[in-house]
Amino acid sequence: MNGRKQKASDASGFKASCLEKMFVQKGEKRPRLRLAGFEGNWTCLRFCDCMSMLANNTLSRACLTMAEGGVSNVHYGDVLIKYGAILDANKTELPKIRGMYNIAAKAFLHDGDVIFADTAEDEMVGKCCELRCDYNRQVVSGLHTIPCRPNFTVGRCYLGYYFNSGAFHSQLLSLMQGTKVISITRKSLGETMIHLPPTVEEQEAIGKFFEDLDKLIELQAKKVEKLRNIKAGCLERMFG
Repeated sequence: MNGRKQKASDASGFKASCLEKMFVQKGEKRPRLRLAGFEGNWTCLRFCDCMSMLANNTLSRACLTMAEGGVSNVHYGDVLIKYGAILDANKTELPKIRGMYNIAAKAFLHDGDVIFADTAEDEMVGKCCELRCDYNRQVVSGLHTIPCRPNFTVGRCYLGYYFNSGAFHSQLLSLMQGTKVISITRKSLGETMIHLPPTVEEQEAIGKFFEDLDKLIELQAKKVEKLRNIKAGCLERMFG
């Protein structure tokens, strides 16, 4: 079992290293580690020129339910703790808005939108997830979130991993406000810089690389949990 734990730990460590090396750092034009077949300088653009900020609601947990049906609502607490860089609304059970609530058509999120948590108790503020969802699925952004939409085509899953990398998140540290509860504002987020590979193909390749790596980490974690349960059962039968 220790070997399984080591493999899961190694995969997570490898991911952390890749997140640091595969995205352009401040003052640089190319990443330190690059997927084969790609070259050229990356583009650096202001967040406010790349992303449009959308409307969110302020519904508390008490206004949400896990019952079937209704409009799905992405809560900041789930962004911080439960969801990864990619949130697949087609496969993930999301909280629904309880009862009748008037929602403007422009508040519904689209596939590829990004949702930031603007409040946290620590420097996790700014953690985000990129949404994957069918066009017929109704999803909105909830309390203490900043939903954003790219102004142009960006490779699938790239933004979800980039915005959660140290290369981007380090920009938020000087913009955070508060002591017990830390937050970032829409204005501050709009002042950050975004680095993009020169082609959509490279953006998609990076997104797929990290998406596949997350699947491997999840698989290893499930194997570890299964072995842990087997061990617990054996201990119970042998010494119970």
